[in-house]
Amino acid sequence: MKKAFLFLGLLLCITIPHHFAQAKQFHKLKSKEPKRIVVQYVADRVTPNGTHLSNFGMIKLAEGETLDEKIAELKKDPSILTVAPNYKRGMVEITPNDTHVDEQYSVNQDAGANIDITKAWTVTKGKKDTVVAVIDTGVQTNHEDINGKIWHNTAEIKNNGIDDDGNGFVDDRRGWDFLHDNNDPNPDPCTDGTSNDGLAHGTHVAGIAAANTDNSTGVAGIGWKTQIMALQVGDCDGSMTDDDIAQAIEYAVMMGADVINMSLGGFGTSSVLDSVVQDAINAGVVVVAAAGNNAKNVDIFSFMPGCIDGVITVSSTDENDNASSFSNFGSGCVDLAAPGENMLSTVYFDQDSSEFNVKYDSYSGTSMATPIVAGVVALLKAQEPGLTQEEVLNILRDTADDVGVDDAYGTGRVNAVEALLALDSVNEVYIKAFNSSEKNHRFQTGETHDDRTPFFNWVTPKLFSENISGYYVYFGTDEDADAKKNGTFQTKNKFAPDKLPSANGKTYYLKLAVKLADGSTYSHRGKFTYILDSEE
Repeated sequence: MKKAFLFLGLLLCITIPHHFAQAKQFHKLKSKEPKRIVVQYVADRVTPNGTHLSNFGMIKLAEGETLDEKIAELKKDPSILTVAPNYKRGMVEITPNDTHVDEQYSVNQDAGANIDITKAWTVTKGKKDTVVAVIDTGVQTNHEDINGKIWHNTAEIKNNGIDDDGNGFVDDRRGWDFLHDNNDPNPDPCTDGTSNDGLAHGTHVAGIAAANTDNSTGVAGIGWKTQIMALQVGDCDGSMTDDDIAQAIEYAVMMGADVINMSLGGFGTSSVLDSVVQDAINAGVVVVAAAGNNAKNVDIFSFMPGCIDGVITVSSTDENDNASSFSNFGSGCVDLAAPGENMLSTVYFDQDSSEFNVKYDSYSGTSMATPIVAGVVALLKAQEPGLTQEEVLNILRDTADDVGVDDAYGTGRVNAVEALLALDSVNEVYIKAFNSSEKNHRFQTGETHDDRTPFFNWVTPKLFSENISGYYVYFGTDEDADAKKNGTFQTKNKFAPDKLPSANGKTYYLKLAVKLADGSTYSHRGKFTYILDSEE
């Protein structure tokens, strides 16, 4: 059987009705011309131990820029030694031997909508100490393709009735059930006639993110070696409440999770969820959440936790790289897409039950797309444990495959190997712009806006993060302006221009150059185009 998961309120699993409006469609990318340029700078960068490394970096073409024009511009920069298109090359692949891997189009390299995970595994298979917390309806910990992948609290002695590690949870050896307040995070079948639509949801999500891989059994998990922290908050019918979700997030942070996967959500804002999610992000945990399955614009109808600022929010695509008709959208909330239709994974199994007599099944929903991204994030964190939420978000958005996706569904469909390869070139400032009176309303570069007092902030490039002294900031109407020559130096990573003249319809450019503690400066490190609407 095939199921689809829809979010209404905080319900996880409701069959998608046929009357939903068709969402905007993705189209296959036809041009393979590089959209990024690799450069080598004249100055070396020096590691803390004094080692000199060649200063390579990546620059992404802005909207409307051509490859030849940008290369010609960069060749004039005296700080740049060489510059060339960042071509994609072939790579040896690792194909796992799981029995159903050919049915996983997100993994199968011969499928059109695969995420290049078999190539990514040649870079890393992750690490056993990288943990994804699955906050959901519970995970069947003894499932044949999940057994052995469950995170264990080694500071807790099994079933001795004592809170050995003093964290407030007794015998939480393998996670926690916040719904029933006990130490068994396995899902609980309903016996009172209530629908069991949500029973297998958490197990399915966990399998996509990190099922046993290359074990001649079942399916392949994206995170390969990644561990699963099982945290139950949802009932057998998929319903759950904010208090349990908030407690689960706090637990995941306290117990050292690297990534939090929330294939759940609902409409309506919550200061409680907002606060606890921000605490998780500030603690260095990367939070990934579903966009929801209501075919709605979540820039208008706020969907939480996905639309909480900073959360990596995932929409759904199908095996042909089309947008899923059920997927929510909204450029101010949704960051990128991932395969979410007809996704084969592990499900709750009971050999003595006629209702739960299969071990693997195909489900659809942004619930299924989210653990794809969470698994990729786990691989990134395995390579660079210190990556921040902003850095991961920047990498994923920048390296997503351009499949003709409308910005409302994110920047493209996630590409695992491109994300991993980008770790060595996280050197471009990631600029975000907001409405100054509503810091939760994000603007997109190159779009027209009527806000005369925008607010900008940005993420320090990883390449420079340890020895940066500040930024040269230019904001004005000269597209050819140089940030160092024409801008003003500041140490803060935010900028709010004076109130812009009304009704002028002009295009403004925010440009940044990075200055290091040794006095060296790197230009072309960030650009944001802000078009002020004109009055008619």
